[in-house]
Amino acid sequence: MPTLSQILPNNYEKKIADTVYGLRKIQYPDDMPLIYDWMHKEHVIPQWQLNEPMPKLLAYYEKMIVDDHQRLYFITINGRAVGYIEVYEAARDRVRLYYDIEAADMGFHILLGETDVVGKGYAKPIIRCLTDFIFQNSRARKVIVEPDSKNKPMSKILNALSYEPQGELDMPEKVAMLYFCYRDTFYNAQNTSPVSA
Repeated sequence: MPTLSQILPNNYEKKIADTVYGLRKIQYPDDMPLIYDWMHKEHVIPQWQLNEPMPKLLAYYEKMIVDDHQRLYFITINGRAVGYIEVYEAARDRVRLYYDIEAADMGFHILLGETDVVGKGYAKPIIRCLTDFIFQNSRARKVIVEPDSKNKPMSKILNALSYEPQGELDMPEKVAMLYFCYRDTFYNAQNTSPVSA
């Protein structure tokens, strides 16, 4: 029987204004050179800490790809891969140790790899589309995310997209801020279901 993450589509596109945002399932090992490049970028290293030699990165992602509680995607803007997303089932992830989960909760981790999209206003529509993608294709009542509590730009974006802070999580690698985004609250704020341009 397919898991909650396995039933997610391999591809997704949504046009907002004149820009097409998308998700494309990672192809392992073909996509690894680009992931390797991003993991060695200065703005990525502090958060992800995966600036490893290619053999170690291949071994790490081989395990990630076969782990059926998550799906890995490239983020695309007008067809160009600019970042990376992990969409995961919270009930089967270590995050379940930190809050009272609901069985259908879904979460994500996001990386913007290309430096020319960082800090240029793309993160908000990307997360908006990602949230819509999860709600459209799962029975999740809420989407969760747990960025570093020191990441103030992310906090501002999440608050603007109806993600509600729940409190700090003392995790081994960071002090995270846990956010919940409820399906009804998200679509009421967008004034539409699903997200439209």
